[in-house]
Amino acid sequence: MSKEKIISSLDNLIFACLVIYSLTFITNINTKFLFFAFYICILKLFFIKPKINLSTKHIHFIILFITCLFISLISNNLLQLDNITEYKSDVLNPLIGLIIFFIYKITYKKFLILLSTFSISLSINALIILYHSYLGEVGRPVGLCDFHYMFLAGVNLLIIPFILTYSLNKTTYYNKLHWLFRFTIFINIPALIFENTRIVWLAFCIIFPLVIFLGIKNKFKAFLIICCIAIYSFGIFQMSPQSTNRLESITNNHYENQPNYERLLMWQSASNMFIDHPIFGVGYGNYYTNYISEYRSPLAREYQRHPHNTFLEKLSEAGILGGLSYLLLILYFIFNSVKTFIKNKNPINLSYLACILAYSIGCLTDCLYSSYNLKELTYIFYLFTGIYLILNSYIKQEHQYE
Repeated sequence: MSKEKIISSLDNLIFACLVIYSLTFITNINTKFLFFAFYICILKLFFIKPKINLSTKHIHFIILFITCLFISLISNNLLQLDNITEYKSDVLNPLIGLIIFFIYKITYKKFLILLSTFSISLSINALIILYHSYLGEVGRPVGLCDFHYMFLAGVNLLIIPFILTYSLNKTTYYNKLHWLFRFTIFINIPALIFENTRIVWLAFCIIFPLVIFLGIKNKFKAFLIICCIAIYSFGIFQMSPQSTNRLESITNNHYENQPNYERLLMWQSASNMFIDHPIFGVGYGNYYTNYISEYRSPLAREYQRHPHNTFLEKLSEAGILGGLSYLLLILYFIFNSVKTFIKNKNPINLSYLACILAYSIGCLTDCLYSSYNLKELTYIFYLFTGIYLILNSYIKQEHQYE
Protein backbone atom coordinates (compact mmCIF):
# COMPACT_ATOMS: atom_id res chain seq x y z
CA MET A 1 0.00 0.00 0.00
CA SER A 2 1.35 3.45 -0.94
CA LYS A 3 1.97 6.16 1.64
CA GLU A 4 -0.81 8.25 0.14
CA LYS A 5 -3.34 5.48 0.74
CA ILE A 6 -2.06 4.87 4.26
CA ILE A 7 -2.39 8.56 5.09
CA SER A 8 -5.86 8.66 3.54
CA SER A 9 -6.89 5.65 5.64
CA LEU A 10 -5.51 7.27 8.78
CA ASP A 11 -7.43 10.48 8.01
CA ASN A 12 -10.62 8.45 7.62
CA LEU A 13 -9.97 6.80 10.98
CA ILE A 14 -9.40 10.18 12.63
CA PHE A 15 -12.67 11.49 11.24
CA ALA A 16 -14.48 8.31 12.29
CA CYS A 17 -13.21 8.82 15.85
CA LEU A 18 -14.44 12.42 15.81
CA VAL A 19 -17.87 11.30 14.61
CA ILE A 20 -18.13 8.61 17.28
CA TYR A 21 -17.04 11.15 19.87
CA SER A 22 -19.77 13.55 18.73
CA LEU A 23 -22.34 10.77 19.13
CA THR A 24 -21.16 9.69 22.58
CA PHE A 25 -19.70 12.82 24.18
CA ILE A 26 -22.47 13.19 26.77
CA THR A 27 -22.03 9.63 28.05
CA ASN A 28 -19.31 8.12 30.21
CA ILE A 29 -17.39 7.17 27.03
CA ASN A 30 -16.79 10.91 26.63
CA THR A 31 -13.23 11.88 25.60
CA LYS A 32 -11.88 8.40 24.81
CA PHE A 33 -12.46 8.74 21.07
CA LEU A 34 -10.82 12.16 21.03
CA PHE A 35 -7.73 10.51 22.46
CA PHE A 36 -7.99 7.75 19.84
CA ALA A 37 -8.06 10.44 17.13
CA PHE A 38 -5.03 12.09 18.73
CA TYR A 39 -3.08 8.82 18.84
CA ILE A 40 -3.83 8.21 15.16
CA CYS A 41 -2.51 11.72 14.44
CA ILE A 42 0.71 10.75 16.22
CA LEU A 43 0.87 7.60 14.10
CA LYS A 44 0.40 9.74 11.00
CA LEU A 45 3.61 11.61 11.85
CA PHE A 46 5.58 8.49 10.93
CA PHE A 47 4.50 9.01 7.32
CA ILE A 48 4.48 12.79 6.93
CA LYS A 49 6.60 15.75 7.93
CA PRO A 50 4.09 18.51 8.68
CA LYS A 51 4.92 22.17 8.20
CA ILE A 52 2.50 24.35 10.13
CA ASN A 53 1.95 28.01 9.28
CA LEU A 54 0.05 30.07 11.86
CA SER A 55 -1.50 33.42 11.01
CA THR A 56 -3.18 33.92 14.37
CA LYS A 57 -2.21 34.57 17.97
CA HIS A 58 -4.73 32.13 19.46
CA ILE A 59 -1.96 29.67 20.23
CA HIS A 60 0.21 32.37 21.82
CA PHE A 61 -2.51 33.32 24.29
CA ILE A 62 -3.23 29.68 25.12
CA ILE A 63 0.47 29.06 25.79
CA LEU A 64 0.63 32.21 27.92
CA PHE A 65 -2.36 31.02 29.95
CA ILE A 66 -1.11 27.49 30.63
CA THR A 67 2.38 28.84 31.42
CA CYS A 68 1.02 31.28 34.00
CA LEU A 69 -0.96 28.50 35.65
CA PHE A 70 2.17 26.35 35.75
CA ILE A 71 4.15 29.19 37.36
CA SER A 72 1.47 29.39 40.03
CA LEU A 73 1.67 25.63 40.47
CA ILE A 74 5.42 25.52 41.07
CA SER A 75 5.42 28.71 43.15
CA ASN A 76 2.96 27.37 45.71
CA ASN A 77 3.08 23.59 45.61
CA LEU A 78 6.72 22.74 44.92
CA LEU A 79 5.53 20.23 42.30
CA GLN A 80 3.30 18.10 44.52
CA LEU A 81 2.13 15.04 42.62
CA ASP A 82 -1.62 15.57 43.18
CA ASN A 83 -1.51 19.14 41.89
CA ILE A 84 0.62 18.19 38.88
CA THR A 85 -1.85 15.43 38.00
CA GLU A 86 -4.76 17.86 38.28
CA TYR A 87 -2.93 20.44 36.15
CA LYS A 88 -2.22 17.85 33.47
CA SER A 89 -5.81 16.60 33.51
CA ASP A 90 -7.54 20.00 33.55
CA VAL A 91 -5.17 22.19 31.53
CA LEU A 92 -2.90 20.12 29.27
CA ASN A 93 -4.97 17.10 28.21
CA PRO A 94 -7.84 19.15 26.68
CA LEU A 95 -5.34 20.67 24.24
CA ILE A 96 -5.59 17.50 22.14
CA GLY A 97 -8.90 18.87 20.82
CA LEU A 98 -6.87 21.64 19.18
CA ILE A 99 -3.64 19.76 18.41
CA ILE A 100 -5.53 17.24 16.26
CA PHE A 101 -6.07 19.96 13.65
CA PHE A 102 -2.37 20.66 13.35
CA ILE A 103 -2.07 17.21 11.76
CA TYR A 104 -5.56 16.47 10.43
CA LYS A 105 -7.18 18.96 8.06
CA ILE A 106 -10.94 18.84 8.32
CA THR A 107 -12.91 20.01 5.29
CA TYR A 108 -16.04 22.14 5.41
CA LYS A 109 -18.10 19.18 4.21
CA LYS A 110 -16.82 16.95 7.00
CA PHE A 111 -17.40 19.71 9.52
CA LEU A 112 -21.08 19.76 8.53
CA ILE A 113 -21.27 16.00 9.01
CA LEU A 114 -19.65 16.37 12.42
CA LEU A 115 -22.02 19.17 13.41
CA SER A 116 -24.98 17.05 12.31
CA THR A 117 -23.88 14.17 14.57
CA PHE A 118 -23.50 16.58 17.49
CA SER A 119 -27.00 17.79 16.61
CA ILE A 120 -28.37 14.24 16.64
CA SER A 121 -26.84 13.62 20.09
CA LEU A 122 -28.36 16.78 21.53
CA SER A 123 -31.73 16.00 19.91
CA ILE A 124 -31.89 12.53 21.45
CA ASN A 125 -30.87 13.89 24.82
CA ALA A 126 -33.46 16.68 24.60
CA LEU A 127 -36.22 14.17 23.78
CA ILE A 128 -35.30 12.15 26.88
CA ILE A 129 -35.36 15.30 29.03
CA LEU A 130 -38.79 16.20 27.63
CA TYR A 131 -40.05 12.69 28.35
CA HIS A 132 -38.83 12.85 31.95
CA SER A 133 -40.49 16.25 32.33
CA TYR A 134 -43.71 14.83 30.90
CA LEU A 135 -43.59 12.14 33.60
CA GLY A 136 -43.48 14.89 36.20
CA GLU A 137 -39.84 14.68 37.20
CA VAL A 138 -38.48 17.93 38.62
CA GLY A 139 -35.03 19.26 39.46
CA ARG A 140 -32.20 19.54 36.94
CA PRO A 141 -32.79 16.81 34.30
CA VAL A 142 -29.76 15.83 32.21
CA GLY A 143 -31.08 12.99 30.05
CA LEU A 144 -28.30 10.62 29.00
CA CYS A 145 -25.60 12.88 30.40
CA ASP A 146 -23.46 11.04 32.95
CA PHE A 147 -21.90 14.22 34.30
CA HIS A 148 -22.87 17.23 36.40
CA TYR A 149 -25.79 19.26 35.05
CA MET A 150 -23.39 22.16 34.48
CA PHE A 151 -21.56 20.00 31.95
CA LEU A 152 -24.75 19.82 29.90
CA ALA A 153 -25.22 23.57 30.37
CA GLY A 154 -21.70 24.19 29.07
CA VAL A 155 -22.30 21.85 26.14
CA ASN A 156 -25.40 23.83 25.19
CA LEU A 157 -23.48 27.11 25.39
CA LEU A 158 -20.75 25.75 23.10
CA ILE A 159 -22.72 23.79 20.50
CA ILE A 160 -26.23 25.28 20.25
CA PRO A 161 -24.86 28.55 18.71
CA PHE A 162 -23.38 26.52 15.83
CA ILE A 163 -26.59 24.57 15.30
CA LEU A 164 -28.71 27.72 15.46
CA THR A 165 -26.54 29.51 12.90
CA TYR A 166 -26.67 26.63 10.44
CA SER A 167 -30.42 26.19 10.96
CA LEU A 168 -31.07 29.58 9.40
CA ASN A 169 -29.95 28.85 5.85
CA LYS A 170 -29.29 25.99 3.48
CA THR A 171 -25.73 24.70 3.53
CA THR A 172 -23.47 24.48 0.50
CA TYR A 173 -23.20 20.69 0.44
CA TYR A 174 -26.39 19.43 2.08
CA ASN A 175 -29.38 21.60 1.24
CA LYS A 176 -31.72 19.64 3.55
CA LEU A 177 -29.42 19.57 6.57
CA HIS A 178 -30.84 22.80 7.97
CA TRP A 179 -34.06 20.94 8.74
CA LEU A 180 -32.18 18.67 11.16
CA PHE A 181 -30.68 21.73 12.84
CA ARG A 182 -34.10 23.41 13.03
CA PHE A 183 -35.59 20.32 14.64
CA THR A 184 -32.72 20.28 17.15
CA ILE A 185 -33.36 23.91 18.08
CA PHE A 186 -37.12 23.34 18.28
CA ILE A 187 -36.89 20.50 20.81
CA ASN A 188 -33.90 21.91 22.68
CA ILE A 189 -35.65 25.16 23.60
CA PRO A 190 -38.08 23.39 26.00
CA ALA A 191 -35.27 21.09 27.14
CA LEU A 192 -33.10 24.12 27.95
CA ILE A 193 -35.95 25.62 29.95
CA PHE A 194 -36.66 22.41 31.89
CA GLU A 195 -32.93 22.03 32.69
CA ASN A 196 -33.34 25.16 34.85
CA THR A 197 -29.87 26.64 34.34
CA ARG A 198 -30.38 30.37 34.57
CA ILE A 199 -27.07 31.50 33.05
CA VAL A 200 -27.92 29.50 29.91
CA TRP A 201 -31.23 31.33 29.68
CA LEU A 202 -29.49 34.69 30.04
CA ALA A 203 -26.82 33.80 27.50
CA PHE A 204 -29.32 32.66 24.89
CA CYS A 205 -31.53 35.71 25.46
CA ILE A 206 -28.56 37.57 24.00
CA ILE A 207 -27.16 35.01 21.56
CA PHE A 208 -30.38 33.89 19.83
CA PRO A 209 -31.45 37.41 18.72
CA LEU A 210 -27.84 38.27 17.81
CA VAL A 211 -27.38 35.19 15.60
CA ILE A 212 -30.80 35.52 13.96
CA PHE A 213 -30.37 39.25 13.30
CA LEU A 214 -26.87 38.84 11.85
CA GLY A 215 -27.57 35.56 10.06
CA ILE A 216 -30.69 36.58 8.12
CA LYS A 217 -30.51 39.34 5.51
CA ASN A 218 -34.24 40.08 5.64
CA LYS A 219 -34.45 41.92 8.98
CA PHE A 220 -38.26 41.81 9.07
CA LYS A 221 -38.11 38.03 8.75
CA ALA A 222 -35.44 37.95 11.45
CA PHE A 223 -37.67 40.03 13.74
CA LEU A 224 -40.60 37.67 13.20
CA ILE A 225 -38.46 34.62 13.99
CA ILE A 226 -37.18 36.25 17.19
CA CYS A 227 -40.77 37.03 18.21
CA CYS A 228 -41.90 33.46 17.48
CA ILE A 229 -39.07 32.00 19.58
CA ALA A 230 -39.90 34.42 22.41
CA ILE A 231 -43.58 33.42 22.35
CA TYR A 232 -42.66 29.72 22.13
CA SER A 233 -40.28 30.05 25.09
CA PHE A 234 -42.85 32.01 27.13
CA GLY A 235 -45.40 29.26 26.55
CA ILE A 236 -42.95 26.58 27.70
CA PHE A 237 -42.19 28.54 30.88
CA GLN A 238 -45.91 28.59 31.70
CA MET A 239 -45.87 24.78 31.67
CA SER A 240 -43.16 24.59 34.34
CA PRO A 241 -43.76 26.41 37.66
CA GLN A 242 -40.29 25.39 38.83
CA SER A 243 -38.67 27.01 35.79
CA THR A 244 -40.79 30.13 36.27
CA ASN A 245 -39.66 30.37 39.90
CA ARG A 246 -36.04 29.94 38.82
CA LEU A 247 -36.46 32.72 36.27
CA GLU A 248 -38.01 35.07 38.82
CA SER A 249 -35.16 34.38 41.27
CA ILE A 250 -32.42 35.71 38.98
CA THR A 251 -32.39 39.21 40.48
CA ASN A 252 -33.03 38.10 44.09
CA ASN A 253 -29.79 38.42 46.06
CA HIS A 254 -31.26 38.15 49.55
CA TYR A 255 -30.05 35.60 52.08
CA GLU A 256 -33.24 33.55 51.67
CA ASN A 257 -32.37 32.91 48.02
CA GLN A 258 -29.48 30.56 48.71
CA PRO A 259 -28.03 30.01 45.18
CA ASN A 260 -27.63 33.74 44.47
CA TYR A 261 -26.49 34.79 47.93
CA GLU A 262 -24.09 31.85 48.14
CA ARG A 263 -22.44 32.94 44.90
CA LEU A 264 -21.87 36.42 46.28
CA LEU A 265 -20.19 34.89 49.33
CA MET A 266 -18.00 32.64 47.17
CA TRP A 267 -16.97 35.56 44.97
CA GLN A 268 -16.05 37.51 48.09
CA SER A 269 -13.98 34.57 49.37
CA ALA A 270 -12.15 34.24 46.03
CA SER A 271 -11.49 37.99 45.96
CA ASN A 272 -10.04 37.81 49.47
CA MET A 273 -7.72 35.00 48.37
CA PHE A 274 -6.45 37.19 45.55
CA ILE A 275 -5.98 40.19 47.86
CA ASP A 276 -3.87 38.06 50.22
CA HIS A 277 -1.95 36.31 47.39
CA PRO A 278 -1.93 38.84 44.51
CA ILE A 279 0.97 37.57 42.38
CA PHE A 280 0.79 33.75 42.27
CA GLY A 281 -2.52 33.14 44.04
CA VAL A 282 -2.98 30.29 46.51
CA GLY A 283 -1.65 27.81 43.94
CA TYR A 284 -3.26 25.78 41.19
CA GLY A 285 -5.61 23.19 42.69
CA ASN A 286 -5.48 24.77 46.16
CA TYR A 287 -8.70 26.80 46.08
CA TYR A 288 -10.87 24.34 48.00
CA THR A 289 -8.30 23.70 50.74
CA ASN A 290 -7.84 27.41 51.38
CA TYR A 291 -11.56 28.12 51.07
CA ILE A 292 -12.47 25.56 53.73
CA SER A 293 -9.62 26.34 56.11
CA GLU A 294 -9.52 30.13 55.97
CA TYR A 295 -11.77 31.96 53.52
CA ARG A 296 -15.24 30.41 53.82
CA SER A 297 -17.75 32.97 55.04
CA PRO A 298 -19.56 32.26 58.34
CA LEU A 299 -22.79 32.98 56.44
CA ALA A 300 -22.08 30.31 53.81
CA ARG A 301 -24.27 27.21 53.80
CA GLU A 302 -22.49 25.25 51.07
CA TYR A 303 -19.03 23.74 50.60
CA GLN A 304 -18.23 24.47 46.97
CA ARG A 305 -14.97 23.37 45.34
CA HIS A 306 -14.75 26.47 43.13
CA PRO A 307 -16.00 30.08 43.26
CA HIS A 308 -18.54 29.78 40.42
CA ASN A 309 -16.74 32.36 38.29
CA THR A 310 -13.94 31.36 35.95
CA PHE A 311 -12.07 34.67 36.16
CA LEU A 312 -12.17 34.69 39.97
CA GLU A 313 -11.11 31.04 40.00
CA LYS A 314 -7.97 31.82 37.99
CA LEU A 315 -7.39 35.02 39.96
CA SER A 316 -7.60 33.27 43.35
CA GLU A 317 -5.57 30.20 42.36
CA ALA A 318 -2.97 31.81 40.08
CA GLY A 319 -3.02 35.47 41.10
CA ILE A 320 -2.69 38.33 38.65
CA LEU A 321 -0.74 36.03 36.31
CA GLY A 322 -3.58 33.55 35.93
CA GLY A 323 -6.41 36.07 36.02
CA LEU A 324 -4.85 38.44 33.50
CA SER A 325 -3.75 35.67 31.11
CA TYR A 326 -7.28 34.20 31.15
CA LEU A 327 -8.82 37.62 30.55
CA LEU A 328 -6.43 38.38 27.68
CA LEU A 329 -7.16 34.98 26.12
CA ILE A 330 -10.94 35.45 26.18
CA LEU A 331 -10.76 39.06 24.97
CA TYR A 332 -8.47 38.14 22.09
CA PHE A 333 -10.70 35.23 21.06
CA ILE A 334 -13.73 37.54 21.05
CA PHE A 335 -11.88 40.35 19.26
CA ASN A 336 -10.55 37.99 16.59
CA SER A 337 -13.94 36.38 15.99
CA VAL A 338 -15.60 39.80 15.63
CA LYS A 339 -12.87 40.96 13.25
CA THR A 340 -13.08 37.74 11.21
CA PHE A 341 -16.88 37.92 10.98
CA ILE A 342 -16.79 41.55 9.82
CA LYS A 343 -14.27 40.57 7.15
CA ASN A 344 -16.15 37.46 6.01
CA LYS A 345 -19.78 37.14 7.07
CA ASN A 346 -20.17 33.39 6.70
CA PRO A 347 -21.89 30.88 9.03
CA ILE A 348 -18.72 29.40 10.55
CA ASN A 349 -17.53 32.84 11.66
CA LEU A 350 -20.91 33.87 13.03
CA SER A 351 -21.38 30.57 14.85
CA TYR A 352 -17.94 30.71 16.47
CA LEU A 353 -18.50 34.33 17.52
CA ALA A 354 -21.81 33.31 19.12
CA CYS A 355 -20.12 30.29 20.71
CA ILE A 356 -17.31 32.26 22.36
CA LEU A 357 -19.76 34.92 23.59
CA ALA A 358 -22.14 32.33 25.07
CA TYR A 359 -19.24 30.44 26.65
CA SER A 360 -17.85 33.64 28.16
CA ILE A 361 -21.24 34.50 29.64
CA GLY A 362 -21.46 31.01 31.15
CA CYS A 363 -18.04 31.50 32.73
CA LEU A 364 -19.40 34.46 34.70
CA THR A 365 -21.35 32.21 37.08
CA ASP A 366 -19.44 28.94 36.88
CA CYS A 367 -15.97 27.56 36.24
CA LEU A 368 -16.15 26.12 32.72
CA TYR A 369 -12.63 26.56 31.34
CA SER A 370 -9.77 24.28 32.45
CA SER A 371 -11.63 23.84 35.71
CA TYR A 372 -12.21 21.16 38.30
CA ASN A 373 -14.81 18.52 37.37
CA LEU A 374 -15.81 20.24 34.09
CA LYS A 375 -12.61 19.85 32.09
CA GLU A 376 -14.50 17.91 29.40
CA LEU A 377 -15.98 21.23 28.26
CA THR A 378 -12.49 22.51 27.50
CA TYR A 379 -11.97 19.59 25.08
CA ILE A 380 -15.09 20.69 23.17
CA PHE A 381 -14.05 24.34 23.27
CA TYR A 382 -10.64 23.55 21.78
CA LEU A 383 -12.20 21.18 19.23
CA PHE A 384 -14.46 23.88 17.79
CA THR A 385 -11.68 26.45 18.06
CA GLY A 386 -9.45 24.17 15.97
CA ILE A 387 -12.19 23.75 13.36
CA TYR A 388 -12.71 27.53 13.24
CA LEU A 389 -8.97 28.14 12.78
CA ILE A 390 -8.63 25.50 10.05
CA LEU A 391 -11.67 26.63 8.05
CA ASN A 392 -10.45 30.24 8.15
CA SER A 393 -6.91 29.18 7.14
CA TYR A 394 -5.47 30.55 10.38
CA ILE A 395 -3.78 27.16 10.57
CA LYS A 396 -2.24 26.08 7.26
CA GLN A 397 -0.70 22.65 6.81
CA GLU A 398 1.93 21.63 4.31
CA HIS A 399 2.69 17.93 4.53
CA GLN A 400 5.81 16.38 3.10
CA TYR A 401 6.07 12.61 2.85
CA GLU A 402 8.83 10.97 4.88
